[in-house]
Amino acid sequence: MSDPKPTCFIIMPISTPGAYHERYKQDKDHFKHVLDCLLIPAVEEAGFEAIPPIAEGAEHIHAKIISTLTDCDLVLCDMSILNANVFFELGVRTALDKPVALIADSETAGSPPGVPFDVSNINFHTYNPSLTAWETKDEIPALVNHIEKCVKSSDSRNTLWKYYGVTQKGMLNPEDATVSNKLDLILTENTNLRSDISALQRRMNLASHESSLSRKEEKKRLAKILNVDDPDNAEIYLNNRLFHVEIADTIVPMLLTDLLDLAEADKKNIVFSKAGSGIVRLVDQDPLSPKTVTTKTTTTQPPDHTKFSSSRDPE
Repeated sequence: MSDPKPTCFIIMPISTPGAYHERYKQDKDHFKHVLDCLLIPAVEEAGFEAIPPIAEGAEHIHAKIISTLTDCDLVLCDMSILNANVFFELGVRTALDKPVALIADSETAGSPPGVPFDVSNINFHTYNPSLTAWETKDEIPALVNHIEKCVKSSDSRNTLWKYYGVTQKGMLNPEDATVSNKLDLILTENTNLRSDISALQRRMNLASHESSLSRKEEKKRLAKILNVDDPDNAEIYLNNRLFHVEIADTIVPMLLTDLLDLAEADKKNIVFSKAGSGIVRLVDQDPLSPKTVTTKTTTTQPPDHTKFSSSRDPE
């Protein structure tokens, strides 16, 4: 039976933030593709068992990450986009005085602010993030060479420690964690969770309030165009937010907000082909049009189109 392969834990950005989609050609799963197409193949070709980033599934994700950072033979650290979680994990690994192979894509290394000064003076490998087939063909062997060099030069130690002559290193001793320590952690996590829930509730309340204000504003705009005194009289027309506008013998679908903008811009009134329906026409405003609108029609002979009309109060 062959000896088990040494392990290499890959720490890197797990997701691709929206701010970087343009940089990576709108690839929302860019770093997943980097992991699958470049990092794992290179790690395995270098003779290691690849351990991908831990994103979910662990009972306590932080404990699992710390344990893996402690136990693995090598960490491959991708510093691309300067992800805070990645640098935290790099710090833990460094404190343990264990070997790390540093890499970053050329977009991060070549764009301000670049790789932080603290680690930029350590040998790190730059790769092309395009992931095209012809580029990957060359990138994988280059990364394999970098990993092998890091392992050979590290002598099972962390490069930063060797360069700066640090001698005291961190130790992971789970047995030292008392019941009281664990309860404190649980209480802290519970407090953070309650804080997050409260913040979410506040955001939901604010969004609901803003939505209510927006709806009131739409009712006022619609009432103004329909010459309705009471905005609540326009409520029924807000229930059907997609209207069909008769324009030159053509029916054009239009959202309520766009319809209101068009009517205001052209100084038109909205006339419904059928009261309460979503089929409307735009007609010229009548400066003497009444301020109260009714929607009654005759029952004996209904007209083809019901217009909003009323009589003015006698003076």
